[in-house]
Amino acid sequence: YVVNRGVNITGGTVTPGIKTILDTSTTLLINEDQHSETFTVKLDRPTLNLTAGDLKVLDTTEAKVTPSRLEFNKSNWDTPQTVTVTGVDDTIYDKTINTQLSISVVYGNDTKYLNIANEDNELQEVIVTGIVNSTINTNEGVNPTQTVNLTLKYEPTEIVVFNVVSDSPHVTVDPNDHVITFTPENWNVEQQLSLTISKADDNVAGGDVIAQVLMTSTDNLIAKNITIFIVDDDVLAPNLYFAN
Repeated sequence: YVVNRGVNITGGTVTPGIKTILDTSTTLLINEDQHSETFTVKLDRPTLNLTAGDLKVLDTTEAKVTPSRLEFNKSNWDTPQTVTVTGVDDTIYDKTINTQLSISVVYGNDTKYLNIANEDNELQEVIVTGIVNSTINTNEGVNPTQTVNLTLKYEPTEIVVFNVVSDSPHVTVDPNDHVITFTPENWNVEQQLSLTISKADDNVAGGDVIAQVLMTSTDNLIAKNITIFIVDDDVLAPNLYFAN
C-alpha cells in the first residue's frame, strides 16, 4: 500500500512529504530474537534542496531502527530507501509490547507513525527448589509432610497465578497452597508448597505408586509437575515346599 499525505506548505516553500511503501495502519511484527521487519520510504514529489527524514522509535527498550536518518535530493527523491526495525531483547517476561516508529521530514510538518509489536521470547515457568529434578521419593507406610520452594524463572510485569492440584489420593496439597501467586515484587522470593504424602503399608505387593502434583497457569505458561514415587516395600516371593 502507498500512503500519500500530500505536501506541506512551510514559509512559502513546498516541503516534500514522506511516502511509505507500507500502510500506516499495518503493524510491524518483530520479536526479541532479533527478528526484523523492513519497508521503504521515498518522497512524494521532487525536492530542490537536500531533504532529510528522521526516524525514531518511541520506546527504544523494545525496538531499534536503521538508519536513523534518510536523505533525499533532486536526483534520488523517488528512489525507495530501505528501513529496518529490529526487536530488542531483555530478560523480563513482558509478553508483547506495542510501540511506534515516527518518520518526520526535517524542517517540515509531515510526520507519519508506524505501529510496532515486539513479541517476548521469555518462556515463563516455575522453578522448584529443595528437591532434585522436581521429584520426591518415599516409601509405603510413611506419612511425611514435604515442603518445596517455588520461584519464577523471569521477572514478570504483572501478576502470575498458578493453580496447584494433585492427581492422586495419596498426595494432598495444603489448602492454603492450591493457588500460588507471584507479583513483580516477589517473583524471586521463594514461596513454600506443602504436600502430605500417605499410603498405608498394606502388606500387599501391589506395586509402586507414581503421583503428580500439577501446577498450571491461566495465562498458558509452561506447566510444572512434581513427581512423587511411593515405593511398595512388599515383594512377591515364591512359596517353597519340600517333600519328605
